[in-house]
Amino acid sequence: MMKILCYGYGNPGRSDDGLGLSFVKKIEDLNLQGVNTEVAFQLNVEDSELVSHYNLVVFIDASENEIDGFRISQIEPAKVITFTTHAMSPASVMAFCSEIYNKNPPAYLLEIQGFDWEFKEGLSEPARKNLQNALDYTVQFIKKQMT
Repeated sequence: MMKILCYGYGNPGRSDDGLGLSFVKKIEDLNLQGVNTEVAFQLNVEDSELVSHYNLVVFIDASENEIDGFRISQIEPAKVITFTTHAMSPASVMAFCSEIYNKNPPAYLLEIQGFDWEFKEGLSEPARKNLQNALDYTVQFIKKQMT
């Protein structure tokens, strides 16, 4: 059976920056067979070990970009592994996964457009709509990958 990881990250104390974590909660509520979840405030080098155990990985994050609600794009491992002590990119996690564990599962970044980045909890109404649209799309995407 195919094993899929949905990994949401962000800060729920910064309003729409919590979109990745909110997405994962909704995926968990659906109880999709073969789909596991993880959440964190930021990605770390240790995540490369986690993703090495999956056949497919979807990273989910809030985006400040004008992307018409949400965007999903395939991630290629970063050719140059760069990161700071503050945060890592999904491409860097995948590069470490390839380098250290010799695993290269297909990986995607799901960006969900946010609007409010203030220090408060809870999503803005437009972000909630984007979250639901991204969830609907991603569930179909995951089901297609399982066949």
